[in-house]
Amino acid sequence: MAKLLQDLVYQEESPSIYTTALSGITLLFLAYLGISETLGNHLKYSKFWNVNSQKSGGGIKLPSRTGMLLLYSPTAVADLASFLIFPGGGIRFLMLKLAITIHFSKRVLNYDF
Repeated sequence: MAKLLQDLVYQEESPSIYTTALSGITLLFLAYLGISETLGNHLKYSKFWNVNSQKSGGGIKLPSRTGMLLLYSPTAVADLASFLIFPGGGIRFLMLKLAITIHFSKRVLNYDF
């Protein structure tokens, strides 16, 4: 049990320069978005993608259910395929695959039912 916990918690390798750089860029971008939201400069995001928009200029009129199903279905299928494509990888990789597969499968099922 101790070996399983140790494999789950501790990294086996030191992070590469690529991982460190991407983590830094992500942190800066999230800080920028947080400051922008605090100052009142909100992102122009709508889950419903202009469905109830009265303006007739541009934009795709797509129901939320259809749009989310189109976005999440390929990801759920790819996640399920990852178990066949990458059968090994250790307990951490298995837990990651399971978490992502369950997450996106749940989202697809939410929009189906």
